[in-house]
Amino acid sequence: MSVGTRRGLTLVEVVVAVAILGVTVATAASVFGQASQLRVTTQRDDDARVAVENEIERLRALPYWTGGDGSTQQDGSLVGAVFPHAVAARNTESRYVVPGDDQDAPAGAFVTFRALGDRGLRVVARFAVSSRDGWRALDWADIQGFACDEAWRPPGTTMLVAVAVLASAARESSMLYEQYAVIAAQQGPLTALAGARATSEPGR
Repeated sequence: MSVGTRRGLTLVEVVVAVAILGVTVATAASVFGQASQLRVTTQRDDDARVAVENEIERLRALPYWTGGDGSTQQDGSLVGAVFPHAVAARNTESRYVVPGDDQDAPAGAFVTFRALGDRGLRVVARFAVSSRDGWRALDWADIQGFACDEAWRPPGTTMLVAVAVLASAARESSMLYEQYAVIAAQQGPLTALAGARATSEPGR
């Protein structure tokens, strides 16, 4: 074999080696990139879960209904915080009752939305009563006209709450994590929150 032939083979080998090295580097970069993205996604999901759990604990710590006239209820009780009224005319962009089914919540629910950094926190609440089959959410007809600052007692002694963290501060953004809670008032006078329990579900 001539010297020229050996040199040609050496160049081919170099080209092949460079090509293999390039593929290896590209694959490694892709793997590292995916791993980094997975860490970011996992951290984001963990942050969303913690935010939801903290909000549920905050709501559970509120008295269900503080008693007396309704003027003391606004945000000082669970009802005032998550279901202040069932009057469509009082709705705002970030706090509103739902007279008919929409994309955010079923009829008879109250939706509260607020920014949570660069994300959004949404709370959907419904009054409920106990039934043989568990909890029955009150319909729009059962609660229509209720106003926390005017009523002497709420329409129901149990609140079904769904708390979710959204991907951005826009209300229509996708949901990162959601958790449900059933918060019941103490039997007798509605002056304290007791017997509260929270349950998680994978989705609505």
